[in-house]
Amino acid sequence: MPGRGVIAAGLALLLAGCGQPAYQVFAVRVASAPPPAGTAPDRRGRGSAGPGLAAGEEKLDLNRVTAAGLRRLPGMSAAVIAAILAGRPYTAKRQLLRRGVLTAEQYANWKDELVVHSATARAAPARFAGGGQRRRRRR
Repeated sequence: MPGRGVIAAGLALLLAGCGQPAYQVFAVRVASAPPPAGTAPDRRGRGSAGPGLAAGEEKLDLNRVTAAGLRRLPGMSAAVIAAILAGRPYTAKRQLLRRGVLTAEQYANWKDELVVHSATARAAPARFAGGGQRRRRRR
């Protein structure tokens, strides 16, 4: 296999022959900032725990969290917990505001501790699950 220099020279001649200017390609690795103090890294190395959760605790998924899990958030009342659980499933945590479950102040306090993953799996419609009737081809 030819060396990189030979390949680069061949590529430069090819580009020069078609009237395109030669470009140098380079990559720079940028260091990422460390996570804020008091947060535990998640599996991607980013902080996963918000300021209301202890280090090492994961964010609370609104579609799967229990009442006991929500009670760990500072200032969470039983009425708010009941409203959150009754409003499931959620597709985005901003739905807590849109549906009137939380006030803007409550949302601002807890948004960093909450996350929404996909709602519980729903059954596929019969036409996609292999059941149901097939359309007949017109002749």
